[in-house]
Amino acid sequence: MTPLPDAPRILLYTDDPERGGVAQYNHSVLMELVARRHMALCVQTLSKSPLVIAQHAAGVIHEWLPYDTAAEFGRTVVDMEAPRAIFQRHRPDLIIFSDCCPVSNIGARQAALALHIPFVIVVGFAAAYLARQFAPCLPILARHYAAAREVVAVSEENLQLLRSHFGLSTERGRVVHYGRPDVFFTPTDAVLRKKLRMQLAVSEKTVIALTTARLARLKGHHHQLAALHKLLKTGRGENLHLLWVGDGDQRHALEASIRQLGLHSRVTLLGHRWDTADWYDTADFFVLPTDYEGMPLAIMEAMAKSLPVAASAVSGIPEELGPTGRLLPDPALDANATVTALAAIFAEWSEDSALRQHLGKAAQERANELFRESLMLERTLALVEAHLPIPTHP
Repeated sequence: MTPLPDAPRILLYTDDPERGGVAQYNHSVLMELVARRHMALCVQTLSKSPLVIAQHAAGVIHEWLPYDTAAEFGRTVVDMEAPRAIFQRHRPDLIIFSDCCPVSNIGARQAALALHIPFVIVVGFAAAYLARQFAPCLPILARHYAAAREVVAVSEENLQLLRSHFGLSTERGRVVHYGRPDVFFTPTDAVLRKKLRMQLAVSEKTVIALTTARLARLKGHHHQLAALHKLLKTGRGENLHLLWVGDGDQRHALEASIRQLGLHSRVTLLGHRWDTADWYDTADFFVLPTDYEGMPLAIMEAMAKSLPVAASAVSGIPEELGPTGRLLPDPALDANATVTALAAIFAEWSEDSALRQHLGKAAQERANELFRESLMLERTLALVEAHLPIPTHP
């Protein structure tokens, strides 16, 4: 879609170029900017993902950073040169810094300040350990938050962390929950469910516990293996199958654990997928025994798909689940308690389809009320457009 002749130039600058929740958020915002006929620019590491291809086709202008922000995260903290050159070339009216964490893109924000370009900061994840790890950066962060037109967190818990640990004034900041597109709110496709289960070589009687997350230590896949092993030793859980969508540096270690525990026929690793929405139709419930999160998109997606969710009581997850689903003990505090609680949920949910249906319905109702993409975009674009210059006409 062609921008209006006097369209404001809005630049989204991010350190998540491809697969994470922030990248999904970026995609939604960029496509909405184009739909509203703004000039939408995106600065990130080079990517050829389906998201970027769709953005390019819609009219988003991309500028590629000369390094991988995931592999060289430290450069996002200190690099002013690359963003300064891009900002000077495009002269945006407003920058949206879409940050994976509070210290993301510090150098780029410094460049924006030096060039007197107004900006909004959206923080996808905050945790106290980051404040300790990057303590020398905290005074700079406080200045950035004071200078920003808006500071947005994805959960109330994360907003309070920004205030208590990262220098955000108690009078500043707001929460805009993530939201997911309509495809995740469609009823289960029975034909697709049957087809994908045939690919997995599992029957309709098998109960599938789904996890869509990076295969990283903090996501807690190893707790699932321990819980399943514990449950099977009691003679229960014979109909349970774990299905993991995602890839990461723990894949080989997890595969070794699966073999060691004799669970190779009960766990399937699909790797990274761009058709994640389809795999929710295959599942019966969703699990995420994670150490840290912001506001996980995967939980929203599972809720929208009417799946009951069991997830750690950390970060924004209690706020996300509300009275639906089950909260697990924080695995960073007591991993054994997490495993024990998860094994009990595996047993109960694998045996009680009526309970799964009841919890899934409650989850879907909450997701429909709070986590629609349209609601997220309405709130996000309202605050962005409030800080755009008023067009001048001759």
